[in-house]
Amino acid sequence: GASLPSSFVNDGVCDCCDGSDEKDGRVECANTCAAEAKAALGEVERQITMIKTALAERATCATRGQQLIDDDRKKIAALKDEELAGVISSRAKTEKQITLLKEFKSVADSYAQENSSENDGKLNEGSDEQSDETFHEPDHFQEHGYDDLYAEHMDDDERDDYEDFDDDLYEAYDPNTAHQRAQELKESKENDGQKGEEDDGTSSLTAEDCMEYKGDEVPESGGLLGRLSSLFKKKSQAAHHGGDVDDGRHVAMARGKIASHCITLLEDRERRELSSIESLKRRLSEMEAAAELPYGDPPVLRALKETSVRQALGQYEFEHRPFDTVLQYEHGRRIADLGKFESLTEDESSNGITLHYTNGAHCWKGPKRSVAVTLVCSAETKILDVDEPSRCVYRMKYSTPIACSQAMLESLEQQRIQHDEL
Repeated sequence: GASLPSSFVNDGVCDCCDGSDEKDGRVECANTCAAEAKAALGEVERQITMIKTALAERATCATRGQQLIDDDRKKIAALKDEELAGVISSRAKTEKQITLLKEFKSVADSYAQENSSENDGKLNEGSDEQSDETFHEPDHFQEHGYDDLYAEHMDDDERDDYEDFDDDLYEAYDPNTAHQRAQELKESKENDGQKGEEDDGTSSLTAEDCMEYKGDEVPESGGLLGRLSSLFKKKSQAAHHGGDVDDGRHVAMARGKIASHCITLLEDRERRELSSIESLKRRLSEMEAAAELPYGDPPVLRALKETSVRQALGQYEFEHRPFDTVLQYEHGRRIADLGKFESLTEDESSNGITLHYTNGAHCWKGPKRSVAVTLVCSAETKILDVDEPSRCVYRMKYSTPIACSQAMLESLEQQRIQHDEL
């Protein structure tokens, strides 16, 4: 039986249910032992019923938790072995193709420059020969320069255009055709300007086109080079004198143009792939860290992570997102982040579990907020209480079936037996 301090004996207060502490007759105590025993037994029975219900829910959580763990592992494997590996492989192919295009562009540019020099030499040589054979300077040319004579037959715009004409391409002067020649030069210049503004064909190229481009097709193959035939079909200024520059030069220029455009596209593609790789690696690291949290065996706490409770307590509302964060609201507006999940501790003596959240929002001229959430056994999931034992350091009691255990049920059943014996 229970013991009392001697000062409680014959003090006029009935402390024992049978009144045995008041024997001097000054106070008459009713015997309430049977009624109290019945009430205590009823509370034990209620607790037993509650825990049995909670344990059934906990068993469901254990199964659900294991399923979630298995799903987590599958998602991690898919992210690592498929999505991330796929982007890494794609980036390697992109990098290889960029290297190929740069090598090809270098060769194409060299070839184009070489052909340009050769053709310019041939063009100048042919113009000199033509002058020697066909041009005989009239006597009246001795008194005037060529430009002065042509200028006599041109308006201002035509004169400007004529000044751009290549000296190596001059033909014998004919006053009757001077105006016509100047007009042809002007039209040629305007046409060349329009061609520069027109799409040269490369805008239709996609990154996928560029990944497939090898630079080895012939213009007539219908491939990329064929689609950009306008690049190597353009006339040079020599066309005014009856000839195209050799196609070989322009094919090389077209291929160089393709390579240059593709390098730009693929370098942008590579940047996006590198960004995606870094993002996927961060996500993978977070998922792997979450999968290693101490969810228990069986992993009932993994199921807890899927829950979230927001509840009003006095003038404030609090929201607990297990293994994530704890938030505080006032009048429906969030006013504070009480912390991000940091760790889990378990009391070996009571098997009590506490989730620790730190690095919350700063208090005014104080520390960052933190909160310790203690899980309490109950058939219901809800926030029972929140207090602030020290500035910006909070404590929360959070009820959940997951906090219940078979040991708790066995202890209650032992108490019931003791009440029955009484």
